[in-house]
Amino acid sequence: PADDLDGSPVLSVDRLLGLKDLDVEYHGPYGASYWLWDDVRVHHGNVVRPKGGGTVTAMLNNSTHSQIVGHIHRREHACKTIETSDGSKIIEAMSPGCLCRLDGAVPHAAGSSVLNWQQGLGVVHRKSDKVHMRLLPIVDNELVIHGEVFTGVDRISELKESSGLPFD
Repeated sequence: PADDLDGSPVLSVDRLLGLKDLDVEYHGPYGASYWLWDDVRVHHGNVVRPKGGGTVTAMLNNSTHSQIVGHIHRREHACKTIETSDGSKIIEAMSPGCLCRLDGAVPHAAGSSVLNWQQGLGVVHRKSDKVHMRLLPIVDNELVIHGEVFTGVDRISELKESSGLPFD
């Protein structure tokens, strides 16, 4: 754009979503790995296990660092204490779930009638040299944080009307 020559391309994810104005730092491109504080690897993921908890458990088997993935679209979180040169440390693996529809509208493996996907968010904090991960479930369009309930609203009809596009 002429008013932001050093900014992201017009059709980039961060520009289309207005992330700069929302003070959200975008790390891309899709599929790329990103490190938080050199302690937590954030990546799409490539490990999948069929049972709940199995994927993050498998991720921890040979890992020496914490990880966050989204590949499985499920909420999973596991921890493991490992030996280090300084004694021991806890590493974690987390899949916070997804933010997409769960009714089958999103492309998925053929033949599965009920998706084993759940909606959720992940929060990561660092205090001194310790990393704290938290999974925040979204259940029936509701997210509860510190007792406060946030409810998602379906705005498809509003988007259809304002844009003239045929959303489904």
